[in-house]
Amino acid sequence: MYHTRRCTALILALVVLVTFPALLVGATTTFTDPQNRFSMDIPDGWQPDRAAANPGLAAQFLTTNPDGAFNVSATPLPDGITIDAVPQLVIARLSQQFGDFQQTNLGIATIAGEQGSELDYTATNRAGTVVATSQIMVQHQGVLYLLTLAARPEDIDTIRTAGVPI
Repeated sequence: MYHTRRCTALILALVVLVTFPALLVGATTTFTDPQNRFSMDIPDGWQPDRAAANPGLAAQFLTTNPDGAFNVSATPLPDGITIDAVPQLVIARLSQQFGDFQQTNLGIATIAGEQGSELDYTATNRAGTVVATSQIMVQHQGVLYLLTLAARPEDIDTIRTAGVPI
């Protein structure tokens, strides 16, 4: 009996040791942009949104429970525009596009060694839902990348946490 309990405890310990790191990190799938410009880890539960169509949209993923979205758009950085000027241009465009645009944060961000900016804001989307957005803007080899996480304001922190592997 002692030997059986000891064996069972040893097996359970091994299962915990093998499983626990996976629970902490979470499973991911690597997504590579079809044009090979970038790759990123997508957490389990995030599904590609194949219906999304927008000029410059390189990838979009959706998740549920809570509902959230992540996308990457990539466009050439216009001549004469520096990455430092991009946040103010984006803010001006969003202010015109959304009557209730509210900037909640503007700071420095770094993605894959490239320094850029993070803009957080809220606005009402076309469906009439208030959405909290966290957008990182970086430039790499003349391409402006906008990495955007979006969710309802009460869910944005959960979506940010879920999006950490990205």
